[in-house]
Amino acid sequence: RRWGGSFGIKFSPMSSLEFAIQDVFDRTQIVGYEDTQFHDQIYSVNWVQNLFTFQSVQPYFKIGAGQLNREASGQYANGASPNPRTDSLTAVLGLGTRIYITRSFGVRIEAMSYLTGGSIATYKDNVGFTVGGSLGF
Repeated sequence: RRWGGSFGIKFSPMSSLEFAIQDVFDRTQIVGYEDTQFHDQIYSVNWVQNLFTFQSVQPYFKIGAGQLNREASGQYANGASPNPRTDSLTAVLGLGTRIYITRSFGVRIEAMSYLTGGSIATYKDNVGFTVGGSLGF
């Protein structure tokens, strides 16, 4: 389960600063082998860079930094348990596109990852795909 929201301030037709929050719950259960649960809350500030000036389809990328608050429980296959609480700085990376239906309303499709402990090696662990709305003023 993943939900989130964001608010952006445009600096130009090509760039904006986004304030975002995400709440992610992930469970891996392989009966008799592994059972882990992770609940992540990510608060971030991201630079969003459009690749083109306004068009009906507008691809973009984002990069940012934030705070990751993670609660974990369960047991890995080797018998070890995840760290029950992690509070760390994190980096945010994302790619997406907005498909505008009107000049100010569009559908947003995005792939995003947050890097646990800021390590690029962890990007595959936290990748999420979302579809949502985009409203501009």
